[in-house]
Amino acid sequence: MKAAFKHVLLTRFNIRVPEWRDTDKNGLTVLDDTWMIHRIDLFQKFTVPSVLEQTSKNFSWIVLADEATHPRFKEELEALPFYEVLYVKDWLVDLQSRLKGKGWLATTRLDNDDVIHPKFIETIQENVTTKKTHFINLTNGYTLHGHKLRPKHHAANPFMTLVEKGPDIKSIYFMPHGRAMRKHGPIVQVTEGRLWTQIIHERNYINE
Repeated sequence: MKAAFKHVLLTRFNIRVPEWRDTDKNGLTVLDDTWMIHRIDLFQKFTVPSVLEQTSKNFSWIVLADEATHPRFKEELEALPFYEVLYVKDWLVDLQSRLKGKGWLATTRLDNDDVIHPKFIETIQENVTTKKTHFINLTNGYTLHGHKLRPKHHAANPFMTLVEKGPDIKSIYFMPHGRAMRKHGPIVQVTEGRLWTQIIHERNYINE
């Protein structure tokens, strides 16, 4: 990775976002103990191994968890030494405070039940420029539903990156990813390869 910028992978876990409803696509309560058990299993089975397999190691990973997380689940999250668990109250403000600093920073979204290709981080870093604030979107990936793997194209997907310069860092989470093309920009659309997979399962919050 170029020395001119830092790269941080960000994953929300049991964060309560005000505009979200309290149930998943099947009407089941989210963020309760049953949800946490299921989601930690997916996270450890799919997401963590895919991050460990990255060809570029020049990045850090922050997992955001609610400060009121039960000690049982804190222990499970903290058992994996591959990321920093940041416990938050006002999650976006707390995250922005943690990231605040001089210089260029790239922040990339990764949901806690999804998978990235080994060259995901490397490809993002190859497309970073430190001349202006911009988004990077890897347009092509897959959805995996059971044993069915299907190609997916998404012009503003939940694997997006924001490149910006400090000291006041917004982070990629400052707005919903779908608004990047409509209300923000510029956005670099990277079309080569299929570099991510969305896991479709019974406890998804919503499927697009």
